[in-house]
Amino acid sequence: MAANAHHSNLQLQVEQHPLVDDQCFPSMEAYVIHLIHLKAYEEAARLVAGKTVLDMGCNIGYGLEVLASTAFSVAGLDVSPRAVAAAQQRLGPTVDIRVYNGTLCSFASRSFDAVTSFQVIEHVSDYTAYFSEIVRLIRPGGMVLFTTPNARLRLDPGMKPWNEFHVREFTPPELKELLSTWFELVELRGLFGKDELYQLECNRCARAKNAPKPQPARIHPTLRKTLKRVFPWLIPIRKTLRAGLKREHDPVNVARSEMKCFSTQDLFYRADRLEDALDLMALCRKPVNLSREG
Repeated sequence: MAANAHHSNLQLQVEQHPLVDDQCFPSMEAYVIHLIHLKAYEEAARLVAGKTVLDMGCNIGYGLEVLASTAFSVAGLDVSPRAVAAAQQRLGPTVDIRVYNGTLCSFASRSFDAVTSFQVIEHVSDYTAYFSEIVRLIRPGGMVLFTTPNARLRLDPGMKPWNEFHVREFTPPELKELLSTWFELVELRGLFGKDELYQLECNRCARAKNAPKPQPARIHPTLRKTLKRVFPWLIPIRKTLRAGLKREHDPVNVARSEMKCFSTQDLFYRADRLEDALDLMALCRKPVNLSREG
């Protein structure tokens, strides 16, 4: 049962999770989310200077570009072949970026001084596979950096994540408890921002938390197959109509001039008040059981 759930989750992440767009933003809130994610890579770049680094869950590779500014070398993994193709095109043939099947990857054991895995752990359904592979890949004395949204800010107690691609979101104590089963040293920090930026993200999360979940109309699979067989000419018409409706509702992207209101300089990490953080970062060292490295 657990294996089936893990497979289903991987299929969801691979087939439906959108690729990151780090150029165009439909709202200031979307731009702030981008800054939150970018800030983590800037902070990581400072910590991994001169090291060989793997970004596990690299998406289109925008974070790899930041890490490469200080690291000795960078490499990437992602479960999405589309994301890997986009990252390879972005960074070129000199950066080794591979598809990860969610269990094992083709990099050799102890290949990296550091592993980053940002905004990934909340998508994971098999912690043993995920952490075991990370532990296998880092060298003795290496470090692992994680980031993840702060459930304390986003969810009511016992509430399931409103992001359909998140399996579980963590409060600071929950994150430390999980990571401490795999690493002896776990240091948590929280991401904060100047008031206007901080409030934008808080308001977005509050709306998402309280919004009623949409119930899309569904056609029974058997009926859908019958309609496709009997009325095949409906398919291109339906696709055209859906594309037109999407264009009508597409928001206007935020102008470059508006983006100047905020930057990653307006974000900062601190070790206290973690329950109020916009995002959480964990710096981990010393795997608890080195025999898992294989």
